[in-house]
Amino acid sequence: MTDSFIKLVPKKKPLSSANIGSISVSDTKEIINPCQKMLSSLLQNKSLNFSSIQLARTVSEFNLQGQGATRAVVERRRYSVLPLQTIGNELYWLGVILQLKFETGVFYLSAVSIIIVKGLAEDINKTAILRAEWDCLTENLMQKHAQPHWHIYPSSIIKNWDSDEILELMTNPLKEFGEQSEKDKFPRFHFAMATKWHLGEENPHAELKDINSIVKWIEFCTKYTLEQLTFMWKL
Repeated sequence: MTDSFIKLVPKKKPLSSANIGSISVSDTKEIINPCQKMLSSLLQNKSLNFSSIQLARTVSEFNLQGQGATRAVVERRRYSVLPLQTIGNELYWLGVILQLKFETGVFYLSAVSIIIVKGLAEDINKTAILRAEWDCLTENLMQKHAQPHWHIYPSSIIKNWDSDEILELMTNPLKEFGEQSEKDKFPRFHFAMATKWHLGEENPHAELKDINSIVKWIEFCTKYTLEQLTFMWKL
């Protein structure tokens, strides 16, 4: 698959006050290429690249692709996922999505998402395990949700539920919000990832310093998840 990038000639304008907490670049390759290089090494897959789709007039989404990629549907959303590792009898898959927003002559990194699923390659309805996210714009840092954060899916802990609860989830996976059970709402809980609470700072938000910081965040999130999945399998 051919790499797809967006490049515009930036005008020298002051940074948008809405995005002063995000990384800004004049060319999307400045963010995409370092992420692609790191992931190619981590997954030992030289064919990796990011394909782009236009979500809105000013927002582009970049999805990790490459040899061995397949699809996974999680909460009605389609993800491109690549083989991560086989642990025990389970094959785990990794999906990485970057979103960039064009504004005031530059691209701002607006969101990063890492999703881990398990299942057979041909099964599009793979089991979602968890998702790590970092919503980077200043408007996100003004909300109460921790940035970055984890989301955990009920499917990853379903073995602890009784048969009636499993049947309810399978037959009513997407209820109206007002009718949701606690387990339906559980994936929406934002588990804080990088706070300074132990230093007396209440704010649950971290700010990205540079491009290398987001590359390292993706790398270490993935490595840590693999370590923990392996640890759980050994229990």
